[in-house]
Amino acid sequence: MPNRASTLLLCAFCAIMPVTSVLSSGTLTVVFGLTALLGLFTAWRDGLALGRPPGLASSLPKGPLVYLALLLLGWAALSSFWTYRPDEALLLALRLGALGLACAILVGLALRLAPAERAAVGRWLCIGFAVGLVIFISERLSGSYLHFLVEEPRETRTPLAFLNRGATALALLVWPVTAVLYRGPAGRLALLLPPLLLVLLLFYESQAAILGVVAGLAVLLCAALSDRLAMLGAALLLALVFLGGPIVADLAPAPTPEEHRWFPHSAKHRLHVWEFAAARIYERPFFGWGFDSAFNMPNMGAVPFDGSQRAMPSHPHNGVLQIWLELGLVGALLTLGMLIAVWRQIERLTGVERAAALALLVTGFVIACISYGVTQSKWVTNLLAVALVVVASRGEGRAAAVQPAASEAPGEKVRAP
Repeated sequence: MPNRASTLLLCAFCAIMPVTSVLSSGTLTVVFGLTALLGLFTAWRDGLALGRPPGLASSLPKGPLVYLALLLLGWAALSSFWTYRPDEALLLALRLGALGLACAILVGLALRLAPAERAAVGRWLCIGFAVGLVIFISERLSGSYLHFLVEEPRETRTPLAFLNRGATALALLVWPVTAVLYRGPAGRLALLLPPLLLVLLLFYESQAAILGVVAGLAVLLCAALSDRLAMLGAALLLALVFLGGPIVADLAPAPTPEEHRWFPHSAKHRLHVWEFAAARIYERPFFGWGFDSAFNMPNMGAVPFDGSQRAMPSHPHNGVLQIWLELGLVGALLTLGMLIAVWRQIERLTGVERAAALALLVTGFVIACISYGVTQSKWVTNLLAVALVVVASRGEGRAAAVQPAASEAPGEKVRAP
């Protein structure tokens, strides 16, 4: 049975998602939630049509990644009892859990799409990416005119700074778009899209997006030489950074504002924050300081950087250190397990599909290690939305060989790719 309603819903989301990411990442969270509610209704209706009980559990994906995510969320909720503000931490855990549930509902629909339906989703993704790119460029030329119509301007930020989240969103989306274009008439010409985006990003302020695309291009080049080498290199990068991150942060020199004037001021600030975070990690290495503790962490005798009021801002601007700081070794191992589960699914892909997915994984990891707070709703929504886009627009690789819901026997479960 064709999944017409699911296809239309996912096509609409893939067309809207790049545009909302560029204009207002907060709006993306609302769009993501509304799409999930519509997706839940669609799954319920499809269940009735197939003679299955219209339960939520039958519509959700299963697999190691899902189970590890549930364990990590449960550990975060448990650690809220020894954090600075347990009530706020528990609310944050519930909010992130709701976002995860929304993603699971939509991924469940995406897994049931037939090849022709996924191709339609891919086409609308490319259209949405093109529109988002045009808006991104026009905002650069107009001084973020449209952005200021959506959100209130702040005096502490330049007009270009409002485009940083849009830049990182495009840096992530460029990889699934490249894979879709490569399968179409564009062929090898699609491989020019990531380097062209990199050139464009040089005219913006998001260093995280630039470094992320550079890392993704390095993966793409490595995959052109040897698929296996690229996969092993990415796995080694993830493991070393996650397990050795606190050690490196503690040993890295943190220059004063007056030293190395050629070095960006924001980078110096980050090194100081990372040094402070590493010291706190050593104090509670196994269970951490509790979920969302970075937001409320006192200075503890440390001197804030360059006149700042706090040694730790709202987050350490490094996802690995934040997980170690708040959730300890337990949280770090669970998160690394999730990344390995994603890596294992990428390994099942072939050709450009595998290279693009691996480049996306490394790009997202690099951005997470130098920019946003790992528990920020806007950033988490962006990551989950891109993951949904990848599943909904995937090609015919081995990892995509999932039967649509219409061919399932009653009660049969669908395993996540």
